[in-house]
Amino acid sequence: MNIAQQIFLKGNLQLSELKVTQEYYELVDYLKNYPNLQKIEFSRLDLSKRDDLLQDLKNHRKLRELIAQQCNINNLLNIHNLDNLINLDLRTNNITEIQIISQLSKLQFLDLSSNQLTSLKGIEALKSLEIFKVSNNKLSNIDDLLHLENIIEIDLDYNQLSNIHGLKNSTRIKKMQINYNNLQDLEGFPNNSKIRVLQANHNFLKNLVGIGMQPCLGKLIITSCSLESLKGIEGLVALEIACLSDNKLKSLQGIEFIKELKQLDLNNNLLQNIDGIQRLVELNVLNVCCNKIKSLNPLQDSINLQNLFVDNNELTSFEGIQNCVQIEEVQAKSNKISNLQHLNSLKRVTFINLENNNVYDLRQLLFLQDLNQLSQLWLTQEDANSSQYANKICSHPLYQSYCSKVLPQVQYFEYNVEYDRGAIFYGCKFNSSKVNLNQKFDVETELSEELSNQLKQQ
Repeated sequence: MNIAQQIFLKGNLQLSELKVTQEYYELVDYLKNYPNLQKIEFSRLDLSKRDDLLQDLKNHRKLRELIAQQCNINNLLNIHNLDNLINLDLRTNNITEIQIISQLSKLQFLDLSSNQLTSLKGIEALKSLEIFKVSNNKLSNIDDLLHLENIIEIDLDYNQLSNIHGLKNSTRIKKMQINYNNLQDLEGFPNNSKIRVLQANHNFLKNLVGIGMQPCLGKLIITSCSLESLKGIEGLVALEIACLSDNKLKSLQGIEFIKELKQLDLNNNLLQNIDGIQRLVELNVLNVCCNKIKSLNPLQDSINLQNLFVDNNELTSFEGIQNCVQIEEVQAKSNKISNLQHLNSLKRVTFINLENNNVYDLRQLLFLQDLNQLSQLWLTQEDANSSQYANKICSHPLYQSYCSKVLPQVQYFEYNVEYDRGAIFYGCKFNSSKVNLNQKFDVETELSEELSNQLKQQ
């Protein structure tokens, strides 16, 4: 620290905020000179041997916010006098007990994530606490939270919880994260709460029994939990987004009660059908990839559906989606689809992925010729260099020229493996100027006459 900085600190007696990083570690020696500080932030400092500094903290009675992240703090012995403290952030330290904070009665925000806590003893006195983050600790019991009725947000991720009984009185809670714990049920969940978002990924939940009536819950994320049924979901009448992927669901019984549902993710379950979805008329995004679904008939009334993901199923056709005229995207790779007839009514669709299916007749592409918004159509395997295509039409000698003539609106027919699939969609547009569009098309037109007549009758 240069002389000018030292003079500034010594002369600025009304300093209200101070941030100390490794670069300016010397600033901690001036802490006792500033009793008017309202906010102090320590970042990535080793304070484990600075008892003098921690002792000085007790004199800062006007302090409202204290942040000490990654500072190797072992205890909280010197903060009990900070009775005006509202925000306390002590994430990523080595704290093992917090009983001393019971005297911080005005505390509203508390972050103790990534410490070594096995108990929350002392927190029961913090009646004003609204936001509590204690992820990545060693908690197996949260009964000390029973009397904290003002909590509106809580993060309990990465602990060892087997139940959430300590939250049953937290009826004001709006957001709850309990990912990566040992929960086997949701008993103790606050009934009729104001909760809007619940995340409970990577637990051992078999169903949703215990969640009760939740008139405000709009977003539910429960993935990788071994869910076998949706029993209990009927109380989530306001649910709009449900992510239930990577479970063991064989049935959607109960989903029919969630009539406000707009987005549903059921990727990687054990579903053989999607019965119950027919009542979800507000649905606009559906992901049922990686199941064993053979029919899309339950989607006949899904008139608001915009995005459909059905990769890796056992579909042979798109029968059932002909009324879903709002659809803009269809992902249906790795099925057994040979018939494209029911795609003909999707006038707003812009992207269709049919890679690794069983489309063997070029004439099936005629069902797509009136889809004026269609700009991308993927038909080959993911390996663009492979000479073996699941869709046999891709091996037809007239494939490219036929596509160019029948589907002139489509810009991209193939996926370019040189680009990252996670980035924007790219393709290899066929250059129609290099093919003779009249070559043998009289023959192909005759072969397509039957399909053309079918289209005209629709």
